[in-house]
Amino acid sequence: MRLVDGVGNTRKCICPYHAWTYDVSGNLIAAPHMDQTDGFDKKDIALPHVRCEQFEGWLCVSLNQNIASVGEFLAPLNKITAPYVQKDYVTIFTEPHDWDCNWKCLTENFMESYHLPVAHKVTVGAHYVVKDTSFDRRGHFEHLPISSSPNQMARRLAIRISTTIS
Repeated sequence: MRLVDGVGNTRKCICPYHAWTYDVSGNLIAAPHMDQTDGFDKKDIALPHVRCEQFEGWLCVSLNQNIASVGEFLAPLNKITAPYVQKDYVTIFTEPHDWDCNWKCLTENFMESYHLPVAHKVTVGAHYVVKDTSFDRRGHFEHLPISSSPNQMARRLAIRISTTIS
C-alpha cells in the first residue's frame, strides 16, 4: 500500500490504511474515531524526524539526527568532484523504475561500464567504446581519502540510492 503516487507537493499526508493525517512537520492532525479512546491525544503522536540536507545539488536524508553532515563526510572527495560542478546539474528527464533486486548489486552494476559491451551488447553496449575506457591503475578504491567504516559508507550509499530508486 503506497502512501503517495506521482510527483508534486502537499500540505498533509493521509495514511491510506487508517486515514490518520499528518501535516508537513509530521504532527498528527487527524485520527478518525480516536477521540473515543481514553487518554488518546494527537499532540503525543508524530512521525519521526528525518534529517534532510542539500549538498552540491543532491538531497540527502537520514533518520540519524546525530550523524555528521554530508558535506563533512564527503569533504575528502571535494578535490575529485569539484570539476563536475554538481550543484549546477539540471534534470533533463526522469524515468521511474521499480527494481526487484538487492540494492547493493544494483548500485555496483551502475558504478562501472566495462560490462556494457558484453552484458548489454544489443542495447547500450552496442554504443560503448571499450578502448575509450581508462582504468585506475591503483586497483580497488581503498586509496580514496575517506576515513569511515564500510558500514558508515553503506549507510550513506543506502540513503543516496533510496532517493533515486523508486
